[in-house]
Amino acid sequence: MADETNREVEPRVDVFGRALFRTQDLDPIYVALLKTARGDQLHRWLVAYWLFYNAGAASWLSEREGKDFWHALMIAAKNETPTPFNGRWPRGAERRHFRGENAITAVDALQRRYARPEDMVTFLLDGQMDIRSVIARAQRHHQVGSWLAFKVADMIDAVLGAEVRQDDLTTFLYDTPRQSIIENWQAGRVVAPERPDTVTSFRELR
Repeated sequence: MADETNREVEPRVDVFGRALFRTQDLDPIYVALLKTARGDQLHRWLVAYWLFYNAGAASWLSEREGKDFWHALMIAAKNETPTPFNGRWPRGAERRHFRGENAITAVDALQRRYARPEDMVTFLLDGQMDIRSVIARAQRHHQVGSWLAFKVADMIDAVLGAEVRQDDLTTFLYDTPRQSIIENWQAGRVVAPERPDTVTSFRELR
C-alpha cells in the first residue's frame, strides 16, 4: 500500500486562496477593519490610508468629518507641524513620493472635488465594477498611480464588500509573481482549473 504521507499533491491556486480567507491569514489591516470600522468613518479611513498608507494616521484623521477632515489632511500633507503625538506625519514606504508639493496638490484637488471625503468612495463605487474600470476611476485622482489604484480596487472588494470582478490576471499581478506563475505553469507545477472562466471575482476565492 502506498504511503499516503509521501503522496505528491498538485498545487491549486484557488484552494490556497480559500484557505487564506478561511484562516484570515491576510493583511492584518483588512481583518482589523472588517471587525472594527463601519459606515462613514470607514470610508474616511480608507481615503486617508490610500494617501498616507499608514494605519495610525488614517485612524486619527478618520475621526474628523467634512471640512475638518480636509483641514487635518492638509496639515498632514504639508507636514510642517508635529502630529498630536509630537512626531512627523508618517508615510508608508509605498507612498514615499506623496510629499511636499505633490501631497499638497493632491489634497487640494480632492477637497475641491469632494465636499465630503466619503464622496470619493461613492465615486469609486459608481460605475462598472470590473477591476479595469475601478482602477481607471481611481487613477482619475492626482497622485494615484497603478500600484495605489490596484490597492484601492482590492480594498473596495475585500473591506467594503463590493464585488470587483477580474477577467485578466495581468491587470493586477505584479511582474515578478506573474512571471512566477507562468514559469510554474510551463514546468507543470500549476494545474489550471477545469473551468477558468467561472472565476470572475476576488470574492469567489473566499
